[in-house]
Amino acid sequence: MFERRKELFMLSLFLIAGFISTSLASYFVSLNSVRNQLINTELPITSDNIYSEIQNDLLRPVFISSLMASDTFLHDWVVTGEKDIRKIEKYLNEINTEFGTFTSFFVSEKTGNYYHPSGILKKIEEGSARDEWYFRVRDMKHPYEINVDIDMANNDEMVIFINYRVTDYLGNFIGATGVGLKVSSVNKVLLRYHQKYNSQIYFLDTSGRVKLSNFELLHINYDLLKNSDMKEVTRRILSKESDNFQYERNGVTIYLNSRFIPEFKWYLVVERSNENVERVISNTFILNLFICLIITVIVLSINVFIIRKYQIRLENLAGTDRLTGVDNRLVFDLVGPMAVKDVNRNGIKYSMIMFDVDNFKSINDFYDHITGDEVLKQVSMLTRNSIREIDQLFRWGGDEFIIILKNCDVDNAYNIAENIRKKTESSNFFFKSKKLHVTLSMGVTEFVKDESLEACLKKSDILLLKAKSNGKNRVEKE
Repeated sequence: MFERRKELFMLSLFLIAGFISTSLASYFVSLNSVRNQLINTELPITSDNIYSEIQNDLLRPVFISSLMASDTFLHDWVVTGEKDIRKIEKYLNEINTEFGTFTSFFVSEKTGNYYHPSGILKKIEEGSARDEWYFRVRDMKHPYEINVDIDMANNDEMVIFINYRVTDYLGNFIGATGVGLKVSSVNKVLLRYHQKYNSQIYFLDTSGRVKLSNFELLHINYDLLKNSDMKEVTRRILSKESDNFQYERNGVTIYLNSRFIPEFKWYLVVERSNENVERVISNTFILNLFICLIITVIVLSINVFIIRKYQIRLENLAGTDRLTGVDNRLVFDLVGPMAVKDVNRNGIKYSMIMFDVDNFKSINDFYDHITGDEVLKQVSMLTRNSIREIDQLFRWGGDEFIIILKNCDVDNAYNIAENIRKKTESSNFFFKSKKLHVTLSMGVTEFVKDESLEACLKKSDILLLKAKSNGKNRVEKE
């Protein structure tokens, strides 16, 4: 009995010692694993999530400014001499009301007038420090900039301005327009991100200055390159478009993920300290020692599931067709309803061209699918080069494409479609010494007021089928 107890004791001791050793090893491995996971997986995913939310919270004003810059009312009002100031006041007020912006503006290149919802705020003067933004916008090549500045019309409150270049129909610069967001409002967005993702979040421009931050120690326009503790960290951030690393700050390990946001020309920086991570792992080890392996498996499984889920989500957010480089159906689902609203609210004419490649299945069958893909690429390129900048080309599916034409009635759309058809018919398509003759069948229709997008698509599809049945290589219009 004594010997048996001794054996049981030794076995138990051995098992306990082995399990404790394994658990301790697992603890340190898990701690290191979680640290690596935090810096290489969780922070990048958090950064991706924040970027996705920025598209809703912060990139929306960029889109609004883009619409203003291409608005035919604004162009026509300027070209006709800026005669009725009440019209521009009403227009800017409607922008604020409809989109919920803090402010909106237009500055005329011809008169120098700074138009505001309340009237003419001032005249832009070259050499004035407060007006240098306008001349910077006038001379820049990029269509817009995002600038943090004071708003003279609102007691010099700090505002994030989206300054968008406006050109006339010939491409000549005629002024700058855009909207503004209160910095305090955007900081609330950053605070929401902070609370949601338990991370410090801030934005740097390409010179290392803080543009936005939920971090109390980093105020706006603070130059991190002049901070001895952050100088090397900032240099590393600015040296790459994206990076993951850790560094020490005040004796605490900080995990950092950065990524360049081309729309803002800013770096998004997401930081998290190691204190919470180590506390969670320690509590898990103490309280759940006997199920640590199971928990590890579950956590890893959940993380794999989350990673996969957000990978799918990010892929779905991609708006470009990978084969042809044109916009895909996701973008069409955004642009199409906006065109319908523009027709209904503003009476602007829109037309739609739906087309596909004649005998495309035969091309795939006779040659191969790689040749078919090359045909689609070349047709897309030829089509994009044959339409205006304000027109948008979408790959609808397979060999089928859609063009939405703004400020274009059905007759002009028919002429554009006929031009594309003739160019395609007369072009030589080459792929690996193979010369192919390609033709298109096309259906052209015009958006009608109070008609749904689905109805317009159906009409275009019927006209496309009519072109097919009438011999192909032709354009049919309603």
